[in-house]
Amino acid sequence: MTHTIRSRTRGLLVVGVLLIALPGDAAGQSPFDGWREPVVVELELVGGKDGARPRALNRGRIRLGPRESFTIEIDPFDQLGRRFPRDRFRISVALDRECDGRVSVAETRGGDLRFSAGRSRGRCRVVLYVPGNLNLEYELKFEITAIGATNYTRRQAVEIAERL
Repeated sequence: MTHTIRSRTRGLLVVGVLLIALPGDAAGQSPFDGWREPVVVELELVGGKDGARPRALNRGRIRLGPRESFTIEIDPFDQLGRRFPRDRFRISVALDRECDGRVSVAETRGGDLRFSAGRSRGRCRVVLYVPGNLNLEYELKFEITAIGATNYTRRQAVEIAERL
């Protein structure tokens, strides 16, 4: 065999091995395809103040008055788009130092979280994360308003003052 025929044969052999080793659509694969154990890859978060209808959380600031509460319902999904088993799901919460006296957190049924506002007004940041699992994080920003800001609007206050 001549050198040219051998090199072409080797080239075809390499291409053939690659075609056998790689599935039809390698670009459409996920890094989790070979994993048998479910892994949390996505969180769906809805929340609302007590008595309000829960809505999808956007990246804005959550405003609470003193002693108001905000509940977040967490729905985790695995790498195949299925709901992650609730009995195996864990979430952790990291509060900034500014949250002392402003926001406290308690876990409710099934991993949902309830945030309660304190009496100190101001802003703080809370990070929700799934420990040891792709470093999945979700940042929440809280603003605790003054007592007066939750009682009356400015127009209502002016009307009350005029009546007095």
